[in-house]
Amino acid sequence: MKGDPFVSLKSISDGPASNSSGIPYLYMTDMDITAIDILANNKVTILASLAQSNYCQEKSYDPQDPRCAKVMLSGTVEKVNKSTEEHEFAKKALFERHPPMKYWPANHGFYVAKVKPTQILLLNNFGGLVTVNVQDYLSASL
Repeated sequence: MKGDPFVSLKSISDGPASNSSGIPYLYMTDMDITAIDILANNKVTILASLAQSNYCQEKSYDPQDPRCAKVMLSGTVEKVNKSTEEHEFAKKALFERHPPMKYWPANHGFYVAKVKPTQILLLNNFGGLVTVNVQDYLSASL
């Protein structure tokens, strides 16, 4: 797929359920095609949808129905420095939400990376996309 856009399914965490940061963290290895692509161009977009839960099915909403809310978060991917508190926070959160990650092969060079948001778009009803201010998003408290 060299030169062509493609999608890749990645497990993410933005922190423990009780302390979400809004920053998507990933556990990656440079052996993965996604990491190879990101090393060439670190711009990405993450799509999350309520179709991932039972919400849309319970409402009889098709995943493409605008009421089946979805958010697109675009940004740049960067490695998180191992010697920081952020690294410990992110790694703990990733392992908490995705326990099998703890057992992935150590010799594959896995590392914590994050997506620094530059643009956020929300579709949650008829009428089109809504632009979410990145600073408002990052400063929201739940």
